Amino acid sequence: MGIFDWARRVLGPKPALEPPKKAVLTQAQVAATQGTTQPKAKAKTKPKNAVRIWRYCRASGGRDIYCPHCHTKHSISSMNWSVKTCSHCASAVGQYGWLTVPKTAAEKIASADPAKEGTKRRSGGNNNG
Repeated sequence: MGIFDWARRVLGPKPALEPPKKAVLTQAQVAATQGTTQPKAKAKTKPKNAVRIWRYCRASGGRDIYCPHCHTKHSISSMNWSVKTCSHCASAVGQYGWLTVPKTAAEKIASADPAKEGTKRRSGGNNNG
């Protein structure tokens, strides 16, 4: 008689395993697992002159972007992201799907820092000393 025969006699037979019960999901849980979200918020009006973010768009000095679904304004300081989630309607949008208002020449001139003007180094051609 081995140890296993003794254990079976003392402990009894193994209980039969029941199959796991299937969980019943609500429609919101199903939508969340599939990755589709519906905008919860009421849509605002689209900003005037708004265009999609393009390849050469930069955010130096900060830039305001707008959600394409609810048109909520968000401020960013860098373009170092690929997908951003709107904090208002919770929709995940790729980088080139967001809207922005391009800076005009007048805004660029007004936002220039006058203290930094004239600080560029000019080389006189030969840098040998």
